[in-house]
Amino acid sequence: MKYYVIKTSNRGESEKSKPYSTMNEAERYVKKQLHNKRLKSWGQCTIKGTTLLYDDGLTIHYSIFEEHDYDTLS
Repeated sequence: MKYYVIKTSNRGESEKSKPYSTMNEAERYVKKQLHNKRLKSWGQCTIKGTTLLYDDGLTIHYSIFEEHDYDTLS
């Protein structure tokens, strides 16, 4: 099973991460984003994703999907 992190912003940008072999690896990728120096605050971290707010007004939402779930969304 592969897992992907889908990153979407309030500026209309969206991208899919490289595939991760475990959910834990994908979660670690998202947690690393909490150490960005431009980060102002973050919203609730839930099963549906994590929302990060940056000092320049940028908002980015990270969601983790299993490979078959992502294929359904495409």
